[in-house]
Amino acid sequence: MAAKPADPIFLDTSIQIARKVHRPEIQHSITNRLRQHQEIVSGTVVRQEFKRRLLKEAVYLLKQLDERKSYEKVHRHVLDTLGPLQYRKMKICLDLLVTVYEEDEDEDRFDRTRLMLRDLIKNGIGTAEAHLTSINESSGCACAHQPILEKKPFVRYEFGTDRCSKVKDKCGIRAFLDGHRDLLVRLHDYLASVPDKDASKTDELKSAQAFIRRYLDAPDGVEGEDPCLKVGDLLVALESVGCSTIYTMNIRETQHLAHFLNQSMVYRPPNSDRPEIECLTGMSDWNEKLSGG
Repeated sequence: MAAKPADPIFLDTSIQIARKVHRPEIQHSITNRLRQHQEIVSGTVVRQEFKRRLLKEAVYLLKQLDERKSYEKVHRHVLDTLGPLQYRKMKICLDLLVTVYEEDEDEDRFDRTRLMLRDLIKNGIGTAEAHLTSINESSGCACAHQPILEKKPFVRYEFGTDRCSKVKDKCGIRAFLDGHRDLLVRLHDYLASVPDKDASKTDELKSAQAFIRRYLDAPDGVEGEDPCLKVGDLLVALESVGCSTIYTMNIRETQHLAHFLNQSMVYRPPNSDRPEIECLTGMSDWNEKLSGG
């Protein structure tokens, strides 16, 4: 059963990144999904995560290319040095590197990769958000509005801070949370009802539950906890409020948050051979559907 065309669909960080660096089959699948919706929404916390998770890795790769002067050496460096504890970093770096045509010679791939990465850093946010019909800015995320400054082409870039605690005078996260206080009370109770030993209750969800409790007990100074950095999944879920569908490649946290928010969830598996999984509001078979995803 397809979503109604008028349903607003919210793109989380994983989808915004996938639209840029995943294999063509995944990007084509995402494009087809979005054609089913008239309203396509994302948020400023998503933007900040996009900067931190994708664009900062593009800068890392540019620095490696500048140092090693070879695409192949950088590719090998990523494979050899970024271990299991840096899996997300390694995965994003490899996704970025393989966007360059494999049949090119090393020198050509080196040049093309540098140009691609620089363009992504300078224009990636604009092109990622160009296809949206709206951006939810109610979080007041000051970090997301800091520009990326090119200090030395292909080498040095400044992103500003990614910590709310360093921009307290501009951060709107306290007002954002206050506006969702009643919802957060119910969400805390929902998360608390999920046993900690339940495998689906991830460390991120446990952190979100603990953060909500601290905020409810002592809301003053919440910026000092750097919530955009530490409980991003929770804030992205709050940004998605009002959208009937959330689109994700991250089901571990989203399945709980979407269920609580009475949203449908569309899961895009990273394996391009697998179809998307639709978990619609009111259906009781989410776990059965997702177990094969």
